[in-house]
Amino acid sequence: MPLFYRIENEQGHGMYRSSTDLNCTRNMQGERNHPSPYDDKGLHLAIEGRRYVAVPKRLRQIGYDGIVPSMFNYGFADLDQLERWVYKTAWRRELKKMGFMINVYKCKKAAFAAGDTQAVCLIKEIKRGVPNRVLISTREMDAL
Repeated sequence: MPLFYRIENEQGHGMYRSSTDLNCTRNMQGERNHPSPYDDKGLHLAIEGRRYVAVPKRLRQIGYDGIVPSMFNYGFADLDQLERWVYKTAWRRELKKMGFMINVYKCKKAAFAAGDTQAVCLIKEIKRGVPNRVLISTREMDAL
């Protein structure tokens, strides 16, 4: 099972979808090394099945080239990928101050796709509050 690294708050909201207004996420948007999921060529290829079949065919048939925003949680395939995304110390400090942490989940291979800059996992696979959710560890933002 692949590991899925996600920056989220206690409610399970990611840094772009929380109700918290974050300077760092506004600064990240539009940067060349922060492409949208649709612009991450590696993610697009992974979901389309050219590298490996990561998402079931029935899911690849809908949405923007198979990436259906409401069906996925967004995160990273490893800590290196996460560190390349949140590379400024000031961003990490702000995320920690606002209660964000790095949660690491096990994700079924069929529900996981890794791109060049980010990864996705089907929401139903890591839904918080489900007794068998597969959270395996939590790290503080400044532990990177």
